[in-house]
Amino acid sequence: MNNREKVILIGSFFFLIVLVGFLLVLQKGTFLPKEQTVNLYFSAYKKGVFYLQPVSRQIKTRRKLPLEETLEMLFAGPTPEEKLQELSSNTPPTVKLLGLQVKDNIAYLDFSEEIESGGGTSSMEGRLREIVYTATQFPEIKKVRFLIKGKEVKVFSGEGITEVEKPLGREDLPIIY
Repeated sequence: MNNREKVILIGSFFFLIVLVGFLLVLQKGTFLPKEQTVNLYFSAYKKGVFYLQPVSRQIKTRRKLPLEETLEMLFAGPTPEEKLQELSSNTPPTVKLLGLQVKDNIAYLDFSEEIESGGGTSSMEGRLREIVYTATQFPEIKKVRFLIKGKEVKVFSGEGITEVEKPLGREDLPIIY
């Protein structure tokens, strides 16, 4: 075997090792999005009572914690079929999630300023509930801390409607309001 044949043989061997490694990573799903079922919590109103109604959706994600994709879907609002079931969203569709960090079971969610616009007291409270319930479906998250453009929110909405001095969990916001 001459030197050229040895180089080709060694190069082929290394190529095979890289290919097998790539296929193993691909099999574990690092590069491929995984489908996952998540719940979005929309508002409903019946017989004088507001409440949250979970709706299951399929998302594709590459992340271990697909909260960002889930919140984006929540902000898009209910589908036409869900609207026929009298579900609605209190969150303006123009809201953007600017940042997301999870630390000590608290999701620090940084929103654009549109999160505070539009609606009265019950709309603002419904908005908080929709976001908190949607975020806390993941076992890693027990509470949500609201930020707007990087600053922690103490009072939610321009009119100072709802105080959010501390991170909020499901126990702080009943599903019926």
